[in-house]
Amino acid sequence: MDAKDILGLPKTAFPGNQERKSRTPKEPQRKPDGVSREVYALTGGVLPPLMPNLDPLHLKKRPIVGKEKITWQWLPFTSTARTDNLQLYHWVRVVNGVPPTGDYAFAKCNKSVDVLKYTDEEYEKHLTDNVGMEQGRNRQIVRAMRKI
Repeated sequence: MDAKDILGLPKTAFPGNQERKSRTPKEPQRKPDGVSREVYALTGGVLPPLMPNLDPLHLKKRPIVGKEKITWQWLPFTSTARTDNLQLYHWVRVVNGVPPTGDYAFAKCNKSVDVLKYTDEEYEKHLTDNVGMEQGRNRQIVRAMRKI
């Protein structure tokens, strides 16, 4: 006597097994050439495309630029940032034979600093303290000599 007898189940493994319709056998999927079996097993047979799906005719067409003829020319330039009117040369992008006009592009990066000017009397009067400056300078020199 076993569990099936106690529960009143038939001796066959699964009663629904006989009632099921027979399945149509699937044809086995074949691994594509050039793909290792490990990669094929990891992806489950669904492989991502190796190349994007683009129209090859689209790739062969030349991009439309707008009928502009673009050339590069070695042209002179002067910068308003300089006061000596030095003439230098550089490569310039020329569109339809018309070179760019205007100031040199990097002239805006030129910065000038106002330097304070003073006389010897002003220096002696406001910027020196004979006793304090002399002692402070001596201490700095001694410290610098210790580090060397």
